[in-house]
Amino acid sequence: MNSKQINYASGFSPQKWEKRLDAALKARKHEALQQILLAMGEEMRSEAGMIRGMERSPLVDRLLEHSRRLFRAEPTRMEALENELETERRLWSGYRRKYRDVFIPESLHSFLDSSGVFLSPSCDGPLYDGFEKFFGKTGGMTREAVTLFHHRSTCGEDKDFQVPPNFFSTYDTARGWFRVLRAYRTDLPRGAGEECITEHVEQIVRKPDELKCLVFDNVQNSDTYSVSTRPSEDGAVIRDSFNPVEASLVRLGQRILRRFGLEPAGITAELDGFGFLDILVKCV
Repeated sequence: MNSKQINYASGFSPQKWEKRLDAALKARKHEALQQILLAMGEEMRSEAGMIRGMERSPLVDRLLEHSRRLFRAEPTRMEALENELETERRLWSGYRRKYRDVFIPESLHSFLDSSGVFLSPSCDGPLYDGFEKFFGKTGGMTREAVTLFHHRSTCGEDKDFQVPPNFFSTYDTARGWFRVLRAYRTDLPRGAGEECITEHVEQIVRKPDELKCLVFDNVQNSDTYSVSTRPSEDGAVIRDSFNPVEASLVRLGQRILRRFGLEPAGITAELDGFGFLDILVKCV
């Protein structure tokens, strides 16, 4: 990037970001690398917002931008931001992969491909003999929490295909809805699921008295629970005989809510737009 572009650009230059990222990675400081990536993400969001603002600027400004690009007199402010943002996106994506490859066991990588949460080795909260714990969370209006466990003995090809214990949750602050997306304790001891979901509530709800509903999303074993497909009808339906109050997940949800001094106010079961079962435990 030349000096003119640097004058137009926002925040740190890509070269400075890369230098900071490299130093943290070489020092094997996962917390430092994660914080730099998060800060870089904030700058990228700011730059993207600035570009969107320029795109909505008055017509005369947009015409001037277009003419300067045609005549190539000098880089425009918008061009500089676009170039810097594109370079930073490549850096961010590359170092996110490096972070994962260096600090997260390979058997957990597939669980991170579809998640925007940065995980770190964790020695806090629920811990279990023989397992390494990795935890991460996000802030904002819709918060996320992820916990993955790696069995320390997982090293051979046969064990590489075992599903590791994994827990994914979100919290919609506007609605006060806490949603359990995935909760697989697999070979963790009994009670681990309740402990891990409770930790997610503690970490991302912050004010439990604002919690309005605990949702178990896309409940597995739905054939056993409540869902059937009738040949005479389109799609899935909830069995008439199904009583959600008797579901084991509801009892789990009730125990979690009572840990925070909340009482269940109502229990319902719903099918989402794809025919998957959700169980809702509302709070008072």
